[in-house]
Amino acid sequence: VSIGENDFVSKTLIYPIPAKDILHLERLNRINLISIYSLDGRKIMDQNLSASELEVDLELSSIPNGTYMIVLHGEEGYHSKLFMISR
Repeated sequence: VSIGENDFVSKTLIYPIPAKDILHLERLNRINLISIYSLDGRKIMDQNLSASELEVDLELSSIPNGTYMIVLHGEEGYHSKLFMISR
């Protein structure tokens, strides 16, 4: 059985975008770490996940408005996506 390039995150839901104070992620199959970076490459936060966690709410209230990159790290690699925080 082969796994496509981004199959391990292809069904992951990330919402709402733009986010306000909470970013909700669902269907986190085989994801073990979530990282958020500013666009200049500074790491803003890490959230480790246990194997049983399939959804998580990330608290963003201390992060300023702007565009950020979320990186989902998993067993098969990683996937990144841009998102915005706007209050």
